[in-house]
Amino acid sequence: MKPPHEPETQMLDSIEATQRALADHGYFADLDLATSVFLALRMQKALFLEGEPG
Repeated sequence: MKPPHEPETQMLDSIEATQRALADHGYFADLDLATSVFLALRMQKALFLEGEPG
């Protein structure tokens, strides 16, 4: 039996790198969202987003 897929644990080194990584997966984040994602990853905390997509 194969172990479950482990998420990639590569740490992004900047907000701009976070924007590029999100864009590589089809998510086009503005600077505010990319900053929030970057900080949540750095602090290893969950990030809850709500609202309409787009």
